[in-house]
Amino acid sequence: PYQGPLDEWSAGRIDERELLRETEYEDRWGFDFDFYRPLLDLGKEHGTPLFAINAAKETTRAIAHGGLQALDPLQLSELPELEMNDREHFRLIESSISKNATMAPAAMRNYYAAQVVWDETMAFHVARIVNGRGAPDCLVVLAGHLRIQGGHGIPLRAARRGARPWQSVLPVDPDSDLARWSGPASERPADFLWIIPPPPP
Repeated sequence: PYQGPLDEWSAGRIDERELLRETEYEDRWGFDFDFYRPLLDLGKEHGTPLFAINAAKETTRAIAHGGLQALDPLQLSELPELEMNDREHFRLIESSISKNATMAPAAMRNYYAAQVVWDETMAFHVARIVNGRGAPDCLVVLAGHLRIQGGHGIPLRAARRGARPWQSVLPVDPDSDLARWSGPASERPADFLWIIPPPPP
């Protein structure tokens, strides 16, 4: 929902401080902007279009607390088509949550619905961009690992809308992730595993 400020910043009409304020970054993202600054600066430097494709936090939060029925008719009409029957995706999300918390079945269903809306919204915009007029030759999507793992989040949902071909890259910690994700290719969570070098001593 914040494409306007992103365009203004890319064009040099507002500075970083204004970008963060107008996108309500501190309230909506929860991650240090230092993680993203080099990538955004690189895109701006090369004149690469930057796209805001995330779902509105108000929408996903309402669904996580009360399910899709918590939305009013207008909000429901603004949602993209939802595929809610990917059992492998549900198990992936459920497994991730169960490591840190226990949820009642109804609460887990609501939480999963919010994740699907998140993924489907991003997938909708990915497909809109790559299938639209003046589409880029390549689109790089920055998303959390659960949004791409096994293709079940954004990739397959974007492909369902005609955004093909696609490939996924997952950063991994060689000390904790590599052993469990170095089995047969069919069992790996992404097309490529990007091994993160350890920090300098």
